[in-house]
Amino acid sequence: MRKVLLAFVACIVAGIMTSCSNNSPRGVAEKAMECIIEEDYRSYFDYIYFPEDKKQEKDAYISMIEGKVKKEKENGRGSRAKPVSYKFVSEEIDEDSGRARVVLDVTYDSGKTQKEPVNLKKEKDGKWYIENNK
Repeated sequence: MRKVLLAFVACIVAGIMTSCSNNSPRGVAEKAMECIIEEDYRSYFDYIYFPEDKKQEKDAYISMIEGKVKKEKENGRGSRAKPVSYKFVSEEIDEDSGRARVVLDVTYDSGKTQKEPVNLKKEKDGKWYIENNK
């Protein structure tokens, strides 16, 4: 009985560790959306690919976004709709090109729900990142 319980606990721990380290296109898109909902823009930018020589650019984007959000909060939210929840819709992966597209149904604080596509690319490190089109 004790061995069965230990094996069961080990399976649960392994499952939790696997789900937390999920680097699938869907996992990356969902983690990024959770960051946006929580307004954690620093963590959000960890899911966007920036080459080593563009790290300063990444820091500038983060500062700019945080500044805009802070200013909007001080002046009232304005017309910007805030995402409050999402649901997974679909995932298309092209392993040959190392590209993927994930579609999420995003619900905003206005009550409006909209399909939002997320384009991802698998980089040399084997991880999926949201494409940086800048």
